[in-house]
Amino acid sequence: MSTAPLNSATLALLHHRGMHDLRPWSEAEFDSFLAHDACFVSGDDRGFALGRVIAGEAELLTIVTDPDHRKMGLGRANLRAFHRHAQTLGAEVGFLEVMAENTAAITLYLAEGWEKAGVRKAYYHLQDGLKADALVMTRTFAF
Repeated sequence: MSTAPLNSATLALLHHRGMHDLRPWSEAEFDSFLAHDACFVSGDDRGFALGRVIAGEAELLTIVTDPDHRKMGLGRANLRAFHRHAQTLGAEVGFLEVMAENTAAITLYLAEGWEKAGVRKAYYHLQDGLKADALVMTRTFAF
């Protein structure tokens, strides 16, 4: 893959390739997020982080790395880019939800300063019809 600019079609394709248990988001859903000034994307067509900042609070909406490009540090780089961008937009605190069974993502978040804050029971609707808990995590941003 090249490192072409990201658009909704590319984001949807990456999300589809990277999401195994969860329903991938459509191009229209990405269009809807990107239409808001509060939303931003960090990354390229190998992986990205999508977030938004509103009233000093950053939310990591999704982060995806193409399966062919995993284990190269792209997820960490995109998460750190999300942190920097959120800070430039005035974020003081960040929030995210991650599937409680996603130990790789949780390990990354903990290593990057996120802390466990709670659990949302049966939050995720899996493609096989089952539900999974979400771990809620938070992080402060230093200025």
